[in-house]
Amino acid sequence: MATYYLNADTGVDSGAGGSGAPWLTLAYAYSHSTGGDTLYFQNSTATYTFSNQTLANRTITGQSATGVVLDGGGAVVGWALQGTVTINNITVQNITKFGNQWRAVLSVSGSEVILTVNGCIFHNIETFRSDYGDGVIGSSYAQGRFNVTINGCLFYDIKLNSSGVAGAVFGFRVMNNTVASSFSVTNCTVCVTAVAPNKLLGMFNFFDAGGNTTLPTVTVKNTILSNQSGLTLKYEGNTIWYTLSVTYSDLYLLTSAPTGTGVITSDPLFVDPTNSNFRLRPTSPCIDTGTLV
Repeated sequence: MATYYLNADTGVDSGAGGSGAPWLTLAYAYSHSTGGDTLYFQNSTATYTFSNQTLANRTITGQSATGVVLDGGGAVVGWALQGTVTINNITVQNITKFGNQWRAVLSVSGSEVILTVNGCIFHNIETFRSDYGDGVIGSSYAQGRFNVTINGCLFYDIKLNSSGVAGAVFGFRVMNNTVASSFSVTNCTVCVTAVAPNKLLGMFNFFDAGGNTTLPTVTVKNTILSNQSGLTLKYEGNTIWYTLSVTYSDLYLLTSAPTGTGVITSDPLFVDPTNSNFRLRPTSPCIDTGTLV
């Protein structure tokens, strides 16, 4: 297992990809690495390009989420994830999902996928139709086993494409799932601020596409799911096709919000969500109300 480096300011797609001679693009880095390797994005003034890419059995790590920004340029782009993939400390922004390319921005596309996402920021992303597996993280056809763990991430300015018919932050279309799968969201903040007509259907949308004998388990813990749009937003956008556990979380202004130990429904009192400041005010009801994980 090796570590290769990328830099949006100084990178060149040639050479050995060492820390002092980084590569420029993920496509080149991926094709010149092997399963188990780490692709390390150095902090850069320029943004990296987020484009269509299949990723299998790699670790994608940014030096810091604020210093490593992958920009989709408003295009219909996404990553198709296979095998074991870990993504740490990057920002993904400016993507529309109107179309049929991998549905989600991070799309679980293999028959058995283990995806871990830590400390990332996702914003200015348009979803299209969540019952087809659209969303920020999801799958058009999650077949077999998938284990998705999302920890310490921020999602905001997530909205429905103007041509879309439904939308969700997390959308899975599950088919022929005969073994236990899991989807876990821990220590995250999800804030929806978009206004009509670009309004999401819900935070989650798991759709049973048939052939399922075992439903996924969804766990939400120490997480803020906040509707700041001023419009009706559901917790679950479709009939619940999963086993759910929500604890020690704030579900603000969400209809059909589930209950659970430590679950509240109060305004989290962000400092300034309109200007993307999601720190909590000193009087926030979310302070000191979580649990160790």
